[in-house]
Amino acid sequence: MPRVFSERSVYSLQRQVARGSHAQFIYYVAFAAIRALRLVARAYFMSEIISVIVKKMIKTLVTIISLSSVCLLVILFNITTPLTAGPFGILVIFIFAYLSLIGFFTYLLRITSMVIARFSAIFVPRRPIEELSFRRSYYYSTIVALGPIMLIGLLSVGSIGIYEILLIIIFIVIGCLYVSKRIN
Repeated sequence: MPRVFSERSVYSLQRQVARGSHAQFIYYVAFAAIRALRLVARAYFMSEIISVIVKKMIKTLVTIISLSSVCLLVILFNITTPLTAGPFGILVIFIFAYLSLIGFFTYLLRITSMVIARFSAIFVPRRPIEELSFRRSYYYSTIVALGPIMLIGLLSVGSIGIYEILLIIIFIVIGCLYVSKRIN
Protein backbone atom coordinates (compact mmCIF):
# COMPACT_ATOMS: atom_id res chain seq x y z
CA MET A 1 0.00 0.00 0.00
CA PRO A 2 1.53 3.35 -0.94
CA ARG A 3 2.13 5.78 1.88
CA VAL A 4 0.22 9.00 1.63
CA PHE A 5 2.32 10.87 4.20
CA SER A 6 5.79 9.82 5.13
CA GLU A 7 7.33 9.98 8.57
CA ARG A 8 9.55 12.83 7.33
CA SER A 9 6.58 15.17 7.05
CA VAL A 10 5.66 14.43 10.67
CA TYR A 11 9.28 14.93 11.75
CA SER A 12 9.51 18.28 9.95
CA LEU A 13 6.36 19.40 11.74
CA GLN A 14 7.88 18.35 15.06
CA ARG A 15 10.97 20.51 14.42
CA GLN A 16 8.79 23.52 13.67
CA VAL A 17 6.83 22.97 16.90
CA ALA A 18 9.90 23.60 19.03
CA ARG A 19 9.79 27.29 18.09
CA GLY A 20 6.67 28.32 20.06
CA SER A 21 3.47 27.36 21.88
CA HIS A 22 1.14 28.41 19.04
CA ALA A 23 3.14 26.24 16.74
CA GLN A 24 2.51 23.31 19.06
CA PHE A 25 -1.25 23.75 18.66
CA ILE A 26 -0.82 23.93 14.91
CA TYR A 27 1.33 20.81 15.12
CA TYR A 28 -1.39 18.86 16.90
CA VAL A 29 -4.00 19.98 14.38
CA ALA A 30 -1.75 19.12 11.45
CA PHE A 31 -0.82 15.78 12.99
CA ALA A 32 -4.50 14.92 13.50
CA ALA A 33 -5.25 15.91 9.90
CA ILE A 34 -2.41 13.75 8.63
CA ARG A 35 -3.66 10.77 10.64
CA ALA A 36 -7.20 11.31 9.35
CA LEU A 37 -5.95 11.47 5.77
CA ARG A 38 -3.98 8.27 6.32
CA LEU A 39 -7.12 6.53 7.58
CA VAL A 40 -9.13 7.81 4.61
CA ALA A 41 -6.45 6.60 2.20
CA ARG A 42 -6.37 3.18 3.86
CA ALA A 43 -10.17 2.94 3.71
CA TYR A 44 -10.10 3.90 0.03
CA PHE A 45 -7.52 1.26 -0.79
CA MET A 46 -9.41 -1.34 1.27
CA SER A 47 -12.62 -0.59 -0.64
CA GLU A 48 -10.72 -1.10 -3.89
CA ILE A 49 -9.37 -4.41 -2.60
CA ILE A 50 -12.85 -5.55 -1.57
CA SER A 51 -14.31 -4.60 -4.96
CA VAL A 52 -11.56 -6.57 -6.73
CA ILE A 53 -12.28 -9.60 -4.53
CA VAL A 54 -16.01 -9.39 -5.31
CA LYS A 55 -15.28 -9.03 -9.04
CA LYS A 56 -13.06 -12.11 -8.96
CA MET A 57 -15.55 -14.17 -6.94
CA ILE A 58 -18.77 -13.31 -8.79
CA LYS A 59 -19.07 -16.82 -10.26
CA THR A 60 -18.70 -18.37 -6.84
CA LEU A 61 -21.12 -15.93 -5.24
CA VAL A 62 -23.80 -16.46 -7.89
CA THR A 63 -23.44 -20.24 -7.67
CA ILE A 64 -23.54 -20.39 -3.88
CA ILE A 65 -26.44 -17.96 -3.54
CA SER A 66 -28.55 -19.64 -6.21
CA LEU A 67 -27.93 -23.18 -4.92
CA SER A 68 -28.60 -22.20 -1.32
CA SER A 69 -31.79 -20.39 -2.32
CA VAL A 70 -32.96 -23.49 -4.21
CA CYS A 71 -32.30 -25.61 -1.11
CA LEU A 72 -34.11 -23.14 1.16
CA LEU A 73 -36.99 -22.96 -1.32
CA VAL A 74 -37.36 -26.74 -1.26
CA ILE A 75 -37.27 -26.72 2.54
CA LEU A 76 -39.92 -23.98 2.70
CA PHE A 77 -42.17 -25.84 0.27
CA ASN A 78 -41.95 -28.99 2.38
CA ILE A 79 -42.37 -27.32 5.77
CA THR A 80 -45.02 -24.66 5.25
CA THR A 81 -48.19 -23.99 3.33
CA PRO A 82 -49.22 -20.58 2.01
CA LEU A 83 -51.79 -20.27 4.81
CA THR A 84 -49.31 -20.99 7.60
CA ALA A 85 -46.48 -18.98 6.05
CA GLY A 86 -48.40 -15.72 5.86
CA PRO A 87 -47.40 -12.65 3.85
CA PHE A 88 -43.79 -12.67 5.04
CA GLY A 89 -43.40 -16.33 4.08
CA ILE A 90 -44.79 -15.65 0.62
CA LEU A 91 -42.34 -12.75 0.23
CA VAL A 92 -39.45 -14.97 1.27
CA ILE A 93 -40.55 -17.61 -1.25
CA PHE A 94 -40.60 -15.00 -4.03
CA ILE A 95 -37.14 -13.73 -3.01
CA PHE A 96 -35.66 -17.25 -2.97
CA ALA A 97 -37.29 -18.04 -6.31
CA TYR A 98 -35.82 -14.84 -7.80
CA LEU A 99 -32.34 -15.62 -6.47
CA SER A 100 -32.44 -19.16 -7.82
CA LEU A 101 -33.67 -17.92 -11.22
CA ILE A 102 -30.82 -15.41 -11.37
CA GLY A 103 -28.31 -18.25 -11.10
CA PHE A 104 -30.20 -20.39 -13.62
CA PHE A 105 -30.51 -17.61 -16.21
CA THR A 106 -26.91 -16.48 -15.68
CA TYR A 107 -25.56 -19.89 -16.59
CA LEU A 108 -28.15 -20.34 -19.34
CA LEU A 109 -27.18 -17.03 -20.98
CA ARG A 110 -23.48 -17.77 -20.58
CA ILE A 111 -23.71 -21.25 -22.13
CA THR A 112 -25.99 -20.03 -24.92
CA SER A 113 -23.63 -17.19 -25.78
CA MET A 114 -20.68 -19.58 -25.82
CA VAL A 115 -22.48 -21.95 -28.21
CA ILE A 116 -23.57 -19.08 -30.48
CA ALA A 117 -20.03 -17.68 -30.49
CA ARG A 118 -18.58 -21.06 -31.48
CA PHE A 119 -21.08 -21.53 -34.31
CA SER A 120 -20.61 -17.97 -35.54
CA ALA A 121 -16.86 -18.58 -35.70
CA ILE A 122 -17.54 -21.52 -37.99
CA PHE A 123 -20.05 -19.80 -40.27
CA VAL A 124 -18.68 -16.23 -40.17
CA PRO A 125 -14.91 -16.55 -39.78
CA ARG A 126 -14.12 -12.90 -40.55
CA ARG A 127 -16.10 -11.33 -37.74
CA PRO A 128 -17.56 -13.88 -35.31
CA ILE A 129 -19.93 -12.92 -32.53
CA GLU A 130 -18.21 -12.51 -29.18
CA GLU A 131 -19.46 -14.45 -26.21
CA LEU A 132 -20.92 -12.74 -23.18
CA SER A 133 -18.73 -12.48 -20.14
CA PHE A 134 -20.05 -13.93 -16.93
CA ARG A 135 -20.59 -10.46 -15.51
CA ARG A 136 -22.67 -9.36 -18.51
CA SER A 137 -24.76 -12.51 -18.42
CA TYR A 138 -25.30 -11.90 -14.69
CA TYR A 139 -26.48 -8.34 -15.36
CA TYR A 140 -28.90 -9.49 -18.05
CA SER A 141 -30.16 -12.37 -15.92
CA THR A 142 -31.13 -10.01 -13.10
CA ILE A 143 -33.68 -8.51 -15.48
CA VAL A 144 -34.73 -11.73 -17.23
CA ALA A 145 -35.30 -13.51 -13.89
CA LEU A 146 -38.00 -10.98 -13.03
CA GLY A 147 -40.20 -12.30 -15.87
CA PRO A 148 -41.20 -15.64 -14.31
CA ILE A 149 -41.61 -13.99 -10.90
CA MET A 150 -43.96 -11.40 -12.37
CA LEU A 151 -45.89 -14.16 -14.16
CA ILE A 152 -46.31 -16.07 -10.90
CA GLY A 153 -47.42 -12.86 -9.18
CA LEU A 154 -49.97 -12.16 -11.90
CA LEU A 155 -51.22 -15.76 -11.70
CA SER A 156 -51.81 -15.38 -7.99
CA VAL A 157 -53.86 -12.21 -8.55
CA GLY A 158 -55.92 -13.39 -11.50
CA SER A 159 -55.75 -14.85 -14.95
CA ILE A 160 -53.02 -14.03 -17.43
CA GLY A 161 -53.84 -12.90 -20.94
CA ILE A 162 -51.83 -11.88 -23.96
CA TYR A 163 -51.85 -8.25 -22.80
CA GLU A 164 -50.10 -9.08 -19.50
CA ILE A 165 -47.55 -11.32 -21.21
CA LEU A 166 -46.75 -8.58 -23.73
CA LEU A 167 -46.30 -6.07 -20.89
CA ILE A 168 -43.86 -8.38 -19.13
CA ILE A 169 -41.93 -8.97 -22.38
CA ILE A 170 -41.77 -5.22 -23.01
CA PHE A 171 -40.54 -4.68 -19.46
CA ILE A 172 -37.78 -7.28 -19.90
CA VAL A 173 -36.72 -5.83 -23.28
CA ILE A 174 -36.56 -2.28 -21.87
CA GLY A 175 -34.63 -3.55 -18.84
CA CYS A 176 -32.12 -5.38 -21.03
CA LEU A 177 -31.68 -2.31 -23.23
CA TYR A 178 -31.05 -0.22 -20.13
CA VAL A 179 -28.48 -2.71 -18.84
CA SER A 180 -26.72 -2.84 -22.22
CA LYS A 181 -26.51 0.96 -22.33
CA ARG A 182 -25.19 1.15 -18.77
CA ILE A 183 -22.56 -1.53 -19.37
CA ASN A 184 -21.23 0.15 -22.50
